[in-house]
Amino acid sequence: MRAKKLCHKKDIISADYSHNLGLIATGGRDHNIRLWDYEKMKFETEITAHYDEVTKVKFLKPFPLLFTADSKGVMFIWLIPPHKEGRKCLVKWVNGNSMEDDVPISAIDFYADLEKEEYYLLIGDEKGEAKIFEISRIIQRYNLVPIDNSKDPKRNPHRCLPVEVHNLDRNYDGTDNIDLSTEIALNKNK
Repeated sequence: MRAKKLCHKKDIISADYSHNLGLIATGGRDHNIRLWDYEKMKFETEITAHYDEVTKVKFLKPFPLLFTADSKGVMFIWLIPPHKEGRKCLVKWVNGNSMEDDVPISAIDFYADLEKEEYYLLIGDEKGEAKIFEISRIIQRYNLVPIDNSKDPKRNPHRCLPVEVHNLDRNYDGTDNIDLSTEIALNKNK
C-alpha cells in the first residue's frame, strides 16, 4: 500500500493506472492532469490544458496515449512519454448536442484488436448518448506501437514476481491451519 499527499491543489476526481507504462494518471478539480511513476509515486509531468475540472482520465492501453475529459465535455487524446515526441496533444474536440449545449462525459472505454489493427474509443455522456470513435488513423499517423515497460528492470526494478498460492484452511476459532508439508516443500525448492 502506498500513499502520497498533496498530489493536486484540489480534489482528485479521476484516476487510471497503466501497467504497461508503469504510470498513474490523476485528474482533479484544479483542472490539471498529473502523471506519476507507479513504483515510486514520483511526479512525472503535468498537463494543463483544461479550463474545468478533469472528470475522466483513461490510458489507451497498450499505447502511450491518454484520453482526458472535463466537466464541460472537452476531450483530448495525448501522446505521452515514453514516446520519443514526449507529451503532445493529438486530438481535441467538444462533446455537444448543439452549439450551446456542452455535455460532460460519464463513461469511457478503449478496445484494441492488435491483430486486425482496429482501435475504438467508446464514450458515454450525461445525455445518454453512446459514441464510438475509430482511432486507427491516429495510431498509424504517429507510428505507435504497443509498449510494455513493466518488463524493463531499469523502469521497474522491484516488480512483483509470480507467487505460488498456499492451501489455507480456516479453523473454527478463526486461526489459520497451514498445510506444513506444502510449506516445507516450497522452502526446500528455494
